[in-house]
Amino acid sequence: VYSVQSTSVIKRKPWEGLFFRSIIILNWSENRLIKKDGEVSVVGFIGLLFRWAIYRCLGFRLIWIRHNRWPHASKVSSRPVLLLFQSLLAKLVNKQACPSHYWSNKLGLHYVPHIAYSDKQPFLSASRRNVAVMLGKMQPYKQYERILDDWHADLSLEVIGPINNEYKLILDRCIEKRSREESSILLNNCKLSDNDYDNALLTSRYAVISYSLNSAYVSGAIHHALSFGCLPIMPKSDYRDELQSQGIPVLSLENLDLNARYSEEAYDIYFDCFGKKAVAQSWSELFRLVL
Repeated sequence: VYSVQSTSVIKRKPWEGLFFRSIIILNWSENRLIKKDGEVSVVGFIGLLFRWAIYRCLGFRLIWIRHNRWPHASKVSSRPVLLLFQSLLAKLVNKQACPSHYWSNKLGLHYVPHIAYSDKQPFLSASRRNVAVMLGKMQPYKQYERILDDWHADLSLEVIGPINNEYKLILDRCIEKRSREESSILLNNCKLSDNDYDNALLTSRYAVISYSLNSAYVSGAIHHALSFGCLPIMPKSDYRDELQSQGIPVLSLENLDLNARYSEEAYDIYFDCFGKKAVAQSWSELFRLVL
């Protein structure tokens, strides 16, 4: 089994696919379908079409993981063409998979759960700071301004990650407006290492999830938070409803309950659904279907 990112290729003897029944897992391929300005990339589409056709001719089985409905940076006007490109590419793969139950059922894809970001650890909650953190690169598609505009006045929020000057001005205006309502919002423009990210989640009670409702199937950030025992706060979405239906606590940004806690029982449920055992079982089933 080979896992391939959107820009990488298989660096093996080409006949291995034919004789060893190899599987290629295609990740983030939709990102090749747009240019940096968000417009459709015909060259990117032809490149994927050509490469995938070669893989199939060499005997490889292809599994396309659909991480997002569209590339996050794509323009709305480009999406009808993107839909056509994705439909044509789908004809070349053996199976498509998606980490959302809702979208897997709706689109007829195989469900593969998003894996937890860590192994299960002794449950800790008492030592956490009573603050919310929003972590990662700040980009317009994540709609940070919507979250800041709706932020709860009684809970401190720390927004940490790199940001360009243009988008920072927009968020600064949101924070200035909220500061008149006595809410505490700190914007820290800096790069985060993996350890910084993990430590922030381990020491904070809440994590705010910026979520692109227009392009994403799931949010990796919500799994990062839940893996480290941090209670997520998230805008309304299909994925929030999906997790809540499984007994996993995800707080509503629109109606925030500050008395809610991430219990040890809920932590166990999360790892039952998204731990290594559950994910391996789902992948094994998918491999059997492909082979």
